[in-house]
Amino acid sequence: MLVGMLSHEVRNLLTPAMAYSQAALKTPSDIALSHRALHATVDAVSQVQSITNSILSMARLEEDAPTGPSRVELAVTSVLRTLAPVTGDDSIVYHTAVEPGLEVSVRDADLRHMLLNLIMNARDATARVGGGSVSIRAISTDAGVASIVIEDTGPGVPRDIIAWARAEPNESGEPPRVRGGLGISLARLLVARCGGRMDLDRRDEGGSAASLWLPLAGETATGEMREAG
Repeated sequence: MLVGMLSHEVRNLLTPAMAYSQAALKTPSDIALSHRALHATVDAVSQVQSITNSILSMARLEEDAPTGPSRVELAVTSVLRTLAPVTGDDSIVYHTAVEPGLEVSVRDADLRHMLLNLIMNARDATARVGGGSVSIRAISTDAGVASIVIEDTGPGVPRDIIAWARAEPNESGEPPRVRGGLGISLARLLVARCGGRMDLDRRDEGGSAASLWLPLAGETATGEMREAG
């Protein structure tokens, strides 16, 4: 299971870097594009390094490792930069509304990987219907948790994925073999490790919504986390 998830994540990160590099090689005179390709490659390699560290730490059960705080706005910006299109493809519009200064008690690498998986799934779903929008909203709540919602205008998350994501970990088994299943699986593991909660749903107006509830910086997760949101 870990091998499959690792392969999935590395591919997600390297795909945009490869696209930038291929485009730069085709037009070597475009210095600006070459610079973007280099930055994309550095970002991808850095995140591959951090994601392998996260997975290794999960395998080793390093529960005493630092848990943040991590700035949500910086993590969202980093992920969107990683997923930036190579050319001026404006078929998908991103909207962000993140509470300034919002911090959560989650390892920075883990937070970025949760967001990377869910935002990439939202982007891919939206692309399958020819374009649309992806929105990322994050606010603090009175329950001592941060609410992060990622919405898309795609065809809607499959119902078997929704049922799997809502089942207790010891009852859910492996994710259904559909597009995005492994990425959601890793996000779910990372959310559970920090004591948070994740939910997936289909939106009435079309598309999907992925919701995260993560402990705010300085807070610890409690049994009330399931009721947050």
